[in-house]
Amino acid sequence: MIGDNCHIGKDVFFDLKAPIIIEDSVTISMRTTIITHLDVGKSLLKKIGFPVTQGQVIFKKGCYVGTNATILHGVTIGEYAMVGAGAVVTKDVPPYTIVGGVPAKVIKKIKT
Repeated sequence: MIGDNCHIGKDVFFDLKAPIIIEDSVTISMRTTIITHLDVGKSLLKKIGFPVTQGQVIFKKGCYVGTNATILHGVTIGEYAMVGAGAVVTKDVPPYTIVGGVPAKVIKKIKT
């Protein structure tokens, strides 16, 4: 699902094993990767119990994702939150928050 007034940049990768929800006025910059599952395929890791998981990814109204970020399964990017370029987001991002780094951590709260 993609809302109104959204911008999705060039070469954004959508892994569609689970739903991806993009609300209104969201920007996802070029070369962002959105992963909705974790699976090791036919690797021997599967035989020793490596988990296979999946989960939807939600981009709430007005959020912004910088170039070449990676968003992992089960994550929600909160309203008007910002994800820095190159960040790897492994956990939910609260509304009105700027995150960055690998893994992404809170850099600053946005005053409303």
